[in-house]
Amino acid sequence: MRLLNYLGQWRSVAKEAKDLTVTVAKFMGLLHVTDAYLCSSTLVYGPSMLPTLNISGDVLLSEHVSHRFGKVGAGDLSWFGLRMTLERL
Repeated sequence: MRLLNYLGQWRSVAKEAKDLTVTVAKFMGLLHVTDAYLCSSTLVYGPSMLPTLNISGDVLLSEHVSHRFGKVGAGDLSWFGLRMTLERL
């Protein structure tokens, strides 16, 4: 009888742990779907795209949706710039 009472005390802790685990699993699944099918960040550096990209490195956001609809081909580079200088900060 004491064992059942002891296990009953841990029931709420186990339920809370299960709920937290489900929430974390859903979040990780959302991150995976976003990274694999919507967009991902990429660090690029080197002299091959020197006029457009910095040699020291840039962080690019590559989206994975447009080529599925035929708007852009593989290897195309669309550029929009958002440069912040220290004076503006």
